[in-house]
Amino acid sequence: MSTSNQHISVSSLAETKMALHSAKHGLSNPIHGIVIGKKSGDDNNVLEIVDAIPVCHEVPTKPIVDMALRLVDAHLQQQGGDDLTIIGWYTSNASTLDDDTPNLSACRIASSMSDNCQDGGDNFI
Repeated sequence: MSTSNQHISVSSLAETKMALHSAKHGLSNPIHGIVIGKKSGDDNNVLEIVDAIPVCHEVPTKPIVDMALRLVDAHLQQQGGDDLTIIGWYTSNASTLDDDTPNLSACRIASSMSDNCQDGGDNFI
């Protein structure tokens, strides 16, 4: 994502859901989830993270990821009106102090999602 003139805003709902997901499962397992948001601001220069949807607390398999993305996408289409879309993937490794790099499966998921974005991945986080 180009950050030259863009800002990221995280709602308290999204931040709380990611933190609670990590607090409940992140001590012994990696966690993964979907980030939902939209562009806003005068020049569409603000990327608003509106919500986070927990997906799993293990290494995700392709069927789990595919189903989660389809369900969230269908829900967003059904809601309509807010211009909300899937804008990212969040992850946290199991609680180890020296491992702050996303695991390989999380990197692959994020790369694949970014490649499939309509805007070329410019607004994917």
